[in-house]
Amino acid sequence: MGDRRFHSLGKRLRVDSPGGCRKPDERTESAENGGGKGGCSSKSRLDGAGASYSKPDDEAAVAVPVRSKTRPTEVNSAKVPYVDACGGVGRRDLRTSAAQGKEGVSDQMKVKEAVRAFHKIFEEVKGARKSKHVFEKDSGISVFSEALERMKMSKKCVNPGKLRGPVPGVEIGQEFCCRAELVVTGVHGQIVKGIDWVSKDGKPYATSIVESGQYSNCMKSKDEVIYCGEGGNRVFGGRGCLKDQKLSGGNLALRNSMHSNHPVRFVRRYKLTKCGSGPRHANHERLSNCKYVYQGIFYVRRYWIERGPFGKLMYMFRLTRDLTRNSHDGTSNVSRALERVCVDDISRGREKVPIRVSGAVGKDGPSPFNYIVDIIYPEQKDLSPPIGCNCEEGCHSMICSCAIKNGRELPYKQDGRISKFKPLVYECGPYCSCSHSCINRASQSGIKFDLEIFQTRGKGWGVRSRSHIPLGSFVCEYIGKVLPDVLASPEFNKHQYFFNIGVVGATHEENGEYFTIDAKANGNIGRFINHSCSPNLYAQNVLYDHDDKSMPHIKFFASKDILPLTELTFDYTVSHVRCADVLQRMKCYCNTVACKEKRPNEERSR
Repeated sequence: MGDRRFHSLGKRLRVDSPGGCRKPDERTESAENGGGKGGCSSKSRLDGAGASYSKPDDEAAVAVPVRSKTRPTEVNSAKVPYVDACGGVGRRDLRTSAAQGKEGVSDQMKVKEAVRAFHKIFEEVKGARKSKHVFEKDSGISVFSEALERMKMSKKCVNPGKLRGPVPGVEIGQEFCCRAELVVTGVHGQIVKGIDWVSKDGKPYATSIVESGQYSNCMKSKDEVIYCGEGGNRVFGGRGCLKDQKLSGGNLALRNSMHSNHPVRFVRRYKLTKCGSGPRHANHERLSNCKYVYQGIFYVRRYWIERGPFGKLMYMFRLTRDLTRNSHDGTSNVSRALERVCVDDISRGREKVPIRVSGAVGKDGPSPFNYIVDIIYPEQKDLSPPIGCNCEEGCHSMICSCAIKNGRELPYKQDGRISKFKPLVYECGPYCSCSHSCINRASQSGIKFDLEIFQTRGKGWGVRSRSHIPLGSFVCEYIGKVLPDVLASPEFNKHQYFFNIGVVGATHEENGEYFTIDAKANGNIGRFINHSCSPNLYAQNVLYDHDDKSMPHIKFFASKDILPLTELTFDYTVSHVRCADVLQRMKCYCNTVACKEKRPNEERSR
């Protein structure tokens, strides 16, 4: 019998199995993650409701530790919440420099804080231009450049100046989503040019190079690269006329670095190649298909001149890796960048934003399942829509009946981000008089971030975002088929993707009425979100299409600012579980500092 994965948001389960029930503070182990088998349900209500997806089976694993219920805490930037799955936000993640102060913060955290600050400023600049209808062609300066200038003026960049050799806080294999991130972290100081250099005693010396994809560069192996000099010999053309390259600027800096044995940082640009097919979305035809990966320290060994593809002379440089800096420990991380887009859009057009699948070269996509965007409720359950509000000109906390249910306040800010965690959030529903753009419908507008399913290390498939996700933003919903009291049924031994739902302390608990979302055969991207003992998402109970507290929607919100290409994780805590034999096989693979599986004098096989 295979391992299983369980999700719980504050549900108390009865004990009616021979295995008994463990105490909430007992730690248990389980693992399983990947695509589930199956297809579309035979029920007529599912006809045309999902997008069937078929790929070979894969192997995967996620962890499910146990946590106890704690008191809810407000979600804000000063106190980043640590999510407790029993209905509250428990511990606070105070590892950021904003919470700890600059003293004692590691170099890695400083780098992350700089990238996080840049994306926050970037979103502010982009939002300001959008509100004023100012575009890049009108302003004459890109959003990236303006955001970088603000970062420099506010002195939020780390590792300023032209550093020689390794950059503190940046490891070999570390990924960056854009050139601007390289600038704010001190890896490469040029937003456009591929060669960055510093002047010493009147001579230029190269400090870093970036493979831009516009020149005929060649990565001979993981330890050797042939780099083309800068000048008018671009493979894809460019501004200005084509001409011979000159031994000046960056080219001269690379030659001087060769003579003086000067270390040069190398960043490689990876472009994800497509091997799948799927419908294109009109508003997302030009998504970012590349990333930048820091390769480590290289040395220039020789240079020469040759005739380029356009008949002009160009300088070529041969660089080799510095093998004395423990570079082999990081080259395995570099190989992870060799990914291929297995599926262009696993939702097949059902989501507003295409959900692509990226896997290692030669790997297939997730196991087959039916992609749906709406919860499938039990047919025998009568769910009537709630009485709506009369706010025709917009909802306000003082007069809106939906806001009154939320404690006379709207749960969302004007930008659509949730203000704080609540045991239950009431959103405006189908019978409300407000428009679909009402602020109290923030989680009903669907996915808006560029989410991506990718292959993790040791945990099967996971989810990440190619764009920055601000604190409190809605990310996605956990969607599947709602099963009544699934743990007491024979289906329990067959299914893997369970999320136990129900508001703690509600009337349905007194009646012994429990429900579980099963996302194995029918689900969405939420089924691929892995566990972490230090998560960046939390689950929020939301009601809007009915008032039954035993079956709320499970919405994932960002519990902190999430950097691009960071895996999205949630604490899959189960407070009370009935089947002890399943718990014995649960393991945690998050490998974080706060991992509750890391106990002294105990070996764990990964």
